[in-house]
Amino acid sequence: MDPITLLIIAALSLFGGTASVVYIAYLTLPQVKAWFQARRAALFNRDAVAATLVGLLASGQYRTVQGVFNTRSRTWTDYRTIEGQLSPELKTLHRNKRVVYHVI
Repeated sequence: MDPITLLIIAALSLFGGTASVVYIAYLTLPQVKAWFQARRAALFNRDAVAATLVGLLASGQYRTVQGVFNTRSRTWTDYRTIEGQLSPELKTLHRNKRVVYHVI
């Protein structure tokens, strides 16, 4: 795993379950991109990366953490936790990858 991915996963472990969860029945790539577009200003920082981290829950639903991660400070500028199903496009992006970086 690359160092940025390790930092993102480690930073998420610090949050535990403290973040509120948004329930979306069916999360699509356009919804993910729209959320990042709304935070475009935060992504102008050269140390910022747009990322999604996906895990499968025992219920069969997915937990997705989507956010803007600052690689220099090793903190989240903004993020949200989503539970629900993923579109086939998002499933394909995350196949064999827990973390995916998005170009906005």
